[in-house]
Amino acid sequence: MATSLILRAMHFAARAHEGQHRKGPKGSPKVPYIVHPMEVYMILEEMDPPNQLLGAAAFLHDVPEDCGVSLDYIALEFGADVAALVAEVTDPPDLHGKEAKAFQLVKAPLLSRYAKRLKAADRLSNLRGIYEEPPGWAQKSLQGYAEHSIKMMDLFETSSHEPLHNAVIPKVRHYANLIILRAEESLTSGGV
Repeated sequence: MATSLILRAMHFAARAHEGQHRKGPKGSPKVPYIVHPMEVYMILEEMDPPNQLLGAAAFLHDVPEDCGVSLDYIALEFGADVAALVAEVTDPPDLHGKEAKAFQLVKAPLLSRYAKRLKAADRLSNLRGIYEEPPGWAQKSLQGYAEHSIKMMDLFETSSHEPLHNAVIPKVRHYANLIILRAEESLTSGGV
């Protein structure tokens, strides 16, 4: 159930992501980026209805990296707890590529229960989107993202002391494996 904090976060994210689109195949219709945070929220809702903190963070999780909104501003508008949760799933701005992926794997076991739930829902949304509407990435990049997602889910499972999004982790692995299989088939048939 959406609360006023969650609705404020949704409206804020929609304005912050205005003009941004999800990556998809060349020539495909552009999907507004806000669809991704909405899908992350819906995945969390299917797992276990999120509280205000987790629900608001679902909408705001990409705002620092993609829109340049500071965590301090998020804290001012939505509270320190929301900002702290968003910070847990936000990469440092100076890390990119392999360094960012390595950082994510080192950090994964240390994430709070809410951050793990949020990150798993985020990965499921991304992988499902990649599988259903493959972006124009190189097959090796798609395969690398999928393999990285599986490693992250493995770390989540081995570092959690309680059942953690049991329905989501298998779905993340399912879509990741489908993407890996598709990439391997494309690479063996001469694709890039």
